[in-house]
Amino acid sequence: MEENHHISLEYDYVVKALGLPEGPNICYFDLTAENDLVKGAFNRSIVMLDAVLMWLCRKGSCVAIVGGTTHTIEAGQMLIAFAGTHCRFYSVSTDFEASTLWGRIPSNAAYNSLVNSFPRIKSLPVLTLSEQEYDLLSALFDYAKLSIANHHHSHRAEVDLSIQSLLHDELADIFLHRNFEVKELSADEQLVKRFELMLSKSSFEHREVDWFAEQFDLSSKKFAQKIRRITGTNPSEMISAAVIKNAKRLLSSTELSSSEISERLHFATPSFFCRYFRRYTGLTPSEWRMESAEQSH
Repeated sequence: MEENHHISLEYDYVVKALGLPEGPNICYFDLTAENDLVKGAFNRSIVMLDAVLMWLCRKGSCVAIVGGTTHTIEAGQMLIAFAGTHCRFYSVSTDFEASTLWGRIPSNAAYNSLVNSFPRIKSLPVLTLSEQEYDLLSALFDYAKLSIANHHHSHRAEVDLSIQSLLHDELADIFLHRNFEVKELSADEQLVKRFELMLSKSSFEHREVDWFAEQFDLSSKKFAQKIRRITGTNPSEMISAAVIKNAKRLLSSTELSSSEISERLHFATPSFFCRYFRRYTGLTPSEWRMESAEQSH
């Protein structure tokens, strides 16, 4: 049996498990080559289900597969990965250091509108910064670090929104002054994009790799090889992550019962849906909904 190298994470789990200082929607942390988080993430495919990653590389380098494309990230560069984007990191240098803002971003936040205003970010998620741009963004990251560390700030939520807005405006200015040469996607990279689009629109009447492979006129083995080569993870894991993401969205944004959600996601029985959900989250749908509701208050 092949070892599972895919990790799906949520903002609340990350900040609690790591004990990170946080605001209502964003948290900050420093990464080094010896950091346990880096070691745990090494050579694994990671997807944040409900958060955006902004990563400012200060020293050293690493290689990353982000949304199906490979990048070498070096000092003076910035990575932006949106919710649902698969990332895989490896070849981390011994002197690697990066500052990270990782946040659950409200749908109406300016921070989240970057992907709508500048869709090129998804095909070019790594920015090479000029010295002036790096100094400016570095100062914003440093300010966020100091501000978030102040747990007793009387205007915590407002300050967080201000940080998000400032980052959005500065990045918007950087993108407006760039002349990007968009890399033409290979056939396999296009296949991954089409597969991800199918998953985003799916009601999951079909959850079998065989069925998805047939849509591309490929054998299951060939399809899995192509997906794994580009993303670093298996199509079955991507399907499962998409199913769980949709289940959580329905649990948190509707009053549908577990049985109704089970039917909507085309599970054979509510009990099978319950077992499936608990396998990937450690909680039953009802337990997850209750815990999610408590955390939002």
